[in-house]
Amino acid sequence: MLYDGIYEQIVNTRINKELELLNGKEYDISLEQLKADDARRILTIYISNVIEQGLKYLRDANSSKKDEEALLAQIRVCNDIVSEISMHTKEPDFEDNKILEKGEVLTALYNKMNSVRSITAQRSIRPQTSIVENALFTGSPSEPSMISELKKEIVSSDQIDLLVSFIKWSGIRPLLSDLKEFTQRAGTRLRILTTTYMRATDAKAIKVLASL
Repeated sequence: MLYDGIYEQIVNTRINKELELLNGKEYDISLEQLKADDARRILTIYISNVIEQGLKYLRDANSSKKDEEALLAQIRVCNDIVSEISMHTKEPDFEDNKILEKGEVLTALYNKMNSVRSITAQRSIRPQTSIVENALFTGSPSEPSMISELKKEIVSSDQIDLLVSFIKWSGIRPLLSDLKEFTQRAGTRLRILTTTYMRATDAKAIKVLASL
């Protein structure tokens, strides 16, 4: 059901049916034509939600089966979508986007030459939260702390871009040793963008960070 308010919603078949039921004399309905420059962004968001709903339906529909079968059903749908796009784009390499049916996710890749990894079974350090999805830290005891996740991000990065409105000494101090080790590694880069607005940034914190 559509409610009064502003929208940025693709008009699909369901919404079109609901709009047709509305009395044009009672409702002010605003529609805009999609522009080619904006279409990719808006359509990507839309189709992403459609795919997510479809995969959830497949997962629920196959809940009585083994996990492997439920996963395979979702992968095959994704590969069907890749094939469909490949057919329309006529790009021969697009088929390389197909997911292998064994359903693996690459989580790390390191060269063991001239590394401690060549003589130990050291596992790669990675954040608990996803590095491809947004994460909201609420301070709940059941969630990883932001400081622990930042430390793991620093260890697993080769480039850090820190964008913050202001920097306090109390906030940066717990990360200084990690940032120092980071900048001493070969091939790393640390960039920081902040402000001196309202003199909220501590000069001491800036000087120490600049010394890295």
